[in-house]
Amino acid sequence: MRTTLARQESAVALHELRETLEYAEAGLAFLGNQGFEQTVCRMIGTGSSFKDGWALQYSSPSVTVTVLYTDMELEITFQNDGTKATYLFLDEALFGRAGGLHGNMFQLKTLPSALNVVCKDIESHYALILAGDDAVWSTILSLSKTPPPVRRLPL
Repeated sequence: MRTTLARQESAVALHELRETLEYAEAGLAFLGNQGFEQTVCRMIGTGSSFKDGWALQYSSPSVTVTVLYTDMELEITFQNDGTKATYLFLDEALFGRAGGLHGNMFQLKTLPSALNVVCKDIESHYALILAGDDAVWSTILSLSKTPPPVRRLPL
């Protein structure tokens, strides 16, 4: 009985993971209009652990966008000519956290709303990054080499 219940819970979790993967694909569909091709779409794990998740990757001639959800962590990475930058880094460094997220840990039930925010933000504000604009990527490279400011707690 216990094994059957565990299998049912695993199947439900796997179904929920697949739904969030499909949601992410739908949210990032605009990348196809910008010359990107989906090169990776896969599930990670069996749905029986919080470490399970999925991976998506979109490639254009100059930029690769990777979206990875594992361990309840949503990591979005942009890469151009060996320079990598995460969505959270770019959002803070270039846009003053205009995206509104202050972290990347999301339970499955809150992941769709986070994906909605991120996908809309990328579509609205990341055109030059996605186009591989040399000036923007030079700025990103420079910012990525600058140590982050030391943050201190208020007294």
